[in-house]
Amino acid sequence: GLLREAADHYQKALALDPESQLALNNLAWLLAAGPNDSLRDGARAIDLALKLNRVTHQDNPLYVRTLAAAYAEAGQFEKAVDTDQRASELAHAQRQDSFAAQIRQETDLYRQHRPMRDQTLRNAQ
Repeated sequence: GLLREAADHYQKALALDPESQLALNNLAWLLAAGPNDSLRDGARAIDLALKLNRVTHQDNPLYVRTLAAAYAEAGQFEKAVDTDQRASELAHAQRQDSFAAQIRQETDLYRQHRPMRDQTLRNAQ
């Protein structure tokens, strides 16, 4: 489907530019929070999101949030909670208050040992 096609395109983009922030983030997000069970891969999502956050010095709340979702997909819920709290704090510090609130809702999922599922991607399967 469309999500697998998108994942393939992000892989190709990373082959051309291994530090592409857009490709690293979006592929990690699909692998961590996408609605397609066969596409999700928590370990790979963690690898991609860690690389992304090294490149950006962990200062982008969107990218830190992606790492939290990857940890949750891999069953590392304590790390997911800690990482998501950092993402929320970053968003708040950058005056992205509605995004910070959204992240806090996701943190509650991780506290319940539930991974993130991005419902906005459901129609793209």
